[in-house]
Amino acid sequence: MKKLFIASISIILLCSSSANAERYTWDVNNNQYELISAGAPITWHAANNAAIALGGHLATILSAGEQDWILSTFGTSKYIWIGGFQDPSHPEPPYDSGWQWVTGETWDYTAWGPGEPNDFSGQNQDYLVLWQNHNGGWNDAIYNDSRITYFLVEWDNIEIEDVIPEPMSILLLAVSICIRLFISKKA
Repeated sequence: MKKLFIASISIILLCSSSANAERYTWDVNNNQYELISAGAPITWHAANNAAIALGGHLATILSAGEQDWILSTFGTSKYIWIGGFQDPSHPEPPYDSGWQWVTGETWDYTAWGPGEPNDFSGQNQDYLVLWQNHNGGWNDAIYNDSRITYFLVEWDNIEIEDVIPEPMSILLLAVSICIRLFISKKA
């Protein structure tokens, strides 16, 4: 129960402090991006929920130009969740098919690191991360990889004032994440 309380407080602080963090705009698509530190390991699902609560989505990388801009803006020394996932009903191998973006945008650009994706050690690695070991190349990861403490949020060509969440939405997000954590601990 103590961990559940700490997790909910962490999510509340994460989302409320994000409202004052610096966002960067890529001039090509005029979308805004923000790298957010959870301060502790965060699951892909929790990162995705937090991005939605902030009015955006986990970043989608649709071109080499966008990939290069993201890496030059946010660096390559972190593990960072982004908005790609593999349809769990898709048969494997091959490991590089069945991938999609959280936004439904077309999956036709990839920047896989060497030997990726690979479902390493037979794990269902169905979530996309910018991987520091590949200098920002993509890696498939399990949803709760304990090395990942960052996630990249993207807002599609909107005014910044439109994406600051109301306090109640932050509280609802924190409660829903805590409930999900509690249920998954019991299972």
